[in-house]
Amino acid sequence: MSTTTNTQHTEPMTEDPSAPVIEKGIATFCTSTLNPHLTCTLCNGLFRNATTITECLHTFCRACLFKHFRASKPNCPICGIHLNLTLETTILPDRIMQDLVKKIFPEVLKEEEKQEEEFYKERGIKRKPTQEPPKVVKPKKKVSTPQPFENTDELNFQLVPIEGTDLPNPSLGLPKLSKPFLRTSGRLKILQVKKYIQKKLDISVESSSLSIFCKGGILGDELNLTFIQRTRWLNNPNDLVLHFRLKAQ
Repeated sequence: MSTTTNTQHTEPMTEDPSAPVIEKGIATFCTSTLNPHLTCTLCNGLFRNATTITECLHTFCRACLFKHFRASKPNCPICGIHLNLTLETTILPDRIMQDLVKKIFPEVLKEEEKQEEEFYKERGIKRKPTQEPPKVVKPKKKVSTPQPFENTDELNFQLVPIEGTDLPNPSLGLPKLSKPFLRTSGRLKILQVKKYIQKKLDISVESSSLSIFCKGGILGDELNLTFIQRTRWLNNPNDLVLHFRLKAQ
């Protein structure tokens, strides 16, 4: 097979071997590129019971994080931010992150569980059996009254910047988020949402300088998403939408 060369000197083109290949809407990529995002920095292993600190959005294995809290001060192992562990929303299970680990690395997790089982077996340690959830007995009589709210802890919502004529001052506008559609615990408070916006937009302002609105009404830092959905978004079948901008001085 012959090749044709050009006498003009050109720099050789190199392709990134880790770049994803997209064919017919399906992306194929090297899983090693995801390791830094799905690995606990405390144990250097894949997340087990992934748990995220809502103040800074850093994620760890649940057991690793609690071990860190017992051995040192209540702070984030990565950024060192001080945490108030008396608040139930300071750390939350990250089900989405854990589901990613299970879907992308199922063989690795199975091997880790096998090694863990052998570890206890060799030392004669009996593990506590996994308790099955109690069976729900369905009532014989059907209840026709619909429940107003779903009994779930997670909800979907969208973060949208206020733009154009809706801004009281053009200088109060902020850019759009690269990923405005989110799914998280309904217990997440507006204060944590502000810190998420602050981190993702990489803006040098305090979270107190941001204002978040729902249907035109400003939201307090202490309100959680479930409360907002049930009071400000009542009877709306669409996902919750929150708008944000800088606070007017």
